[in-house]
Amino acid sequence: MEGSQKVEELPEGSKALDAQISGGITYRLEKVFCGKDCKGCPHGPYWYGYWKEGGRTRSKYVGKMLP
Repeated sequence: MEGSQKVEELPEGSKALDAQISGGITYRLEKVFCGKDCKGCPHGPYWYGYWKEGGRTRSKYVGKMLP
């Protein structure tokens, strides 16, 4: 994971509620739409980590709480 960078892109169908930067990773608390015709959307909020690697934005699901 490269140095500290602000990542602006969000996956389609998600909404950021909070963000924190730590060790080159931007952690975002997001409400997520599942893409199905469900009555529970949006789901969450869940934390996701975003970073740049090889010129691409990478992400990883973290969970309901940050470690």
